Amino acid sequence: QTCALPICGHVKFSWDNNDFNTRLARWMLYQVGHPVNESEMVRHVINATQPQLQEDVEPIGSDFLNRIFKHGSQGELYRTTYMFFYKDNGEGNNMRNSTLALNYGDDPINYKVVWSKRTREAENDYTALMDMLRTVQDNQFDEKGLRRHMDLEMMFKNWALRGYSKDSDCFSMGTSHNCFFYRKPDGKFMNILWDADFAFGGFDPKKQEGYWGGNVQNVMSKPWAQRLFYYYLVEILENYTKNSPRVNAYMRAEQEANPNFQVNPQRFLQFFAGREPHALQQMGDKYKLDFKITTNNGQPITTDALSLTIEGQSPYGVFTVVIDGQPRAKLEWLDDTRWRLHDVGLSPGVNELELRGVDQWGNTKRSAKITVTKPAPPGTKAAAK
Repeated sequence: QTCALPICGHVKFSWDNNDFNTRLARWMLYQVGHPVNESEMVRHVINATQPQLQEDVEPIGSDFLNRIFKHGSQGELYRTTYMFFYKDNGEGNNMRNSTLALNYGDDPINYKVVWSKRTREAENDYTALMDMLRTVQDNQFDEKGLRRHMDLEMMFKNWALRGYSKDSDCFSMGTSHNCFFYRKPDGKFMNILWDADFAFGGFDPKKQEGYWGGNVQNVMSKPWAQRLFYYYLVEILENYTKNSPRVNAYMRAEQEANPNFQVNPQRFLQFFAGREPHALQQMGDKYKLDFKITTNNGQPITTDALSLTIEGQSPYGVFTVVIDGQPRAKLEWLDDTRWRLHDVGLSPGVNELELRGVDQWGNTKRSAKITVTKPAPPGTKAAAK
C-alpha cells in the first residue's frame, strides 16, 4: 500500500499476519550476516473495523535497497513467480515458472512476468539476468565462473536458512515464488527473503525433508557449493537453534514486547530438536571430520625451500583456513573438505606453524600445528619462529 503522507517515516507499506515463522527466519538470516527488511507489530484499523494486530513489513523495493546498499536502487531487482494461462471458458491450459534456466527461449519478453522487474523497469534490460540463467542451465561453470554472476556467500546464507527451516514454498526449495533475486551494484546476484510462512513446521502440504530443490540442483551438485552451504547450515544449527541462549532470549523478548502477540516458543524448540538429527544425518561424517594437516601426515618437515605448500582437511563448519603473519599465503579448496595453503613463508631455523580453521567472523573453531625446519645458511645463527 502507498500513503500520501509518511507514517513512521515511510509511505509504502506491506502488512502481513502476525505469524512468527517469518519473523524468526528474518532474525536468523540477520544473525548470519544477511540483510533483511525491517518490521514491527502494529494495530491495524480499516475504517470502522476493530483493530487487528498486524506486522508492518518493510517492502522489498528501492527504499529498502538504498538503505542496505549504496545506490542500491541502481541494482536490478526481480520477483520470481508463476504465470498461468486460461482459456476463455476458464479452463486451465499451461503454466510458466521461474527457474535457473532459459526454459522459454532467448526472447526476454518470455520472462517479463515470471522474472518481474521491480527496479529500472523502463530500461527493459534482461541481459545480465539471462546471462546468469544461461550459465547455470549449461552447467559447465566452476566456482570462479559462477562468482561472476552470484554473491555465493549471500546466496548460500539464504538457501541454508530456507533448507534448515523446511520452508518448502520458496525458490531454492523448488517452487517459484516468495523470493526476490537482486543484482547488486557490483553485478552479482543474491536472494532476498520474502514470506516464510511454511518455515519451522508451518503449513507444509509437501512435508519436504530435503535442504534444496530442483531449481538450484545444478549449483548444489558442486562440492564447493556444498562446502559453503553446509558451513552456513552448521552456523545456524550450532548458534541459533537447539539449546541456544540467544534464540531463547529473542523469543522471550518478542513475547514480552507485546502480550497480545503469541510466540509459542515450545513449538519452535520442538522443531529445533527434531530437525537437528536430520541435519546431522544430511551432512554425514564430514561434519565430524578432524581438522588436521595431511602434508607429511602432520609430522615435522625439514626443507631448504623459501616457502611451503601445506594440505589438510576441515569438517563442515569451517569457513576458511588462515595462518597468522603470512599475508602471502593463499588458500585453495580442493573439494568440500580438503584444502591446500600455498606460499607459506619460511624463516631460517625452526618454524612453528599454526593453521586455524575459522568461522566467517574470524573466530577460531579448530587449529592444527606443524613444525618446519629450514636449515640456516652456513655461518648464520637461526632462531626459532
